[in-house]
Amino acid sequence: MRNIINLIISALLMLLAGILVIVLVAAWAMGLGWLLSQIVPFSWFEATLLMLISSIVVGYTAVRLFALFPPPLDNEATKNTPFVLRDPIPLSRFSVNEEEVTDEAWFRFEIANEIFDNLVNMERELAMGEAQQKELAVRLTDVVVAVLKGRKHNRRTYSVRVTVEQLRKQLEAMGQQPYDTDLLETAVATTNMRLSYDEDLADVVRDKTWDSID
Repeated sequence: MRNIINLIISALLMLLAGILVIVLVAAWAMGLGWLLSQIVPFSWFEATLLMLISSIVVGYTAVRLFALFPPPLDNEATKNTPFVLRDPIPLSRFSVNEEEVTDEAWFRFEIANEIFDNLVNMERELAMGEAQQKELAVRLTDVVVAVLKGRKHNRRTYSVRVTVEQLRKQLEAMGQQPYDTDLLETAVATTNMRLSYDEDLADVVRDKTWDSID
């Protein structure tokens, strides 16, 4: 409901801005048209129409010219600005000793942060704060990992994927109440997408190297 209200407010603001621009352009053209009508043998209407057309052409040309010449990058400022990688959920949440991180801790760290990002960007607004969303992402990751660790497979034919139904069954086996479908779907889509292109994470599941330390 809040998203609909925000959309309506945004549309009204855009409409108001458009009306304001039209009024300003019309006032500008009428003012210049009156001045022009005092100099040349044109009526006020003819002079205003001429100035309106001229203003539109000049404005459009100016916008096109500015688009061709983007502002230069401040290389010195860029050079002096350090690049900081910030992950919402720290690695210490999954590994006590960050010098000896197991494959499982690394896997949980990567997947939990992906799920957290997607929870934040869900169409449905979650009635919880950021800290609770992080904990939810960690708990969903726990369920995903339990499903992946508990299955038997042949590495050559094994597809690294999870399903909503598998997560539901795992939650029941763990004695927990199932989460809402959209939360489970977010966890499943996030995990499957990440494992579809990240071979390093997928190999952890295929080779069962959960306890390995790099």
